[in-house]
Amino acid sequence: MDAGGLGGVMKCGESVAPEGNTTVCGWADHGSVVLALLPGRTQDEGGALLRQIRGSIQKRE
Repeated sequence: MDAGGLGGVMKCGESVAPEGNTTVCGWADHGSVVLALLPGRTQDEGGALLRQIRGSIQKRE
């Protein structure tokens, strides 16, 4: 999955449980690691949302 302009690695997958499945996405680079649970979203939707969130909270100088 594309990690976006800030680089690093982004992956998404599915957590399977009897109560229902949940999309899980995360990114990692040289200075940060984030994991997000994104119920009700596909992996593509979760990745897009996490890239948007990342662009809002992480800055490079």
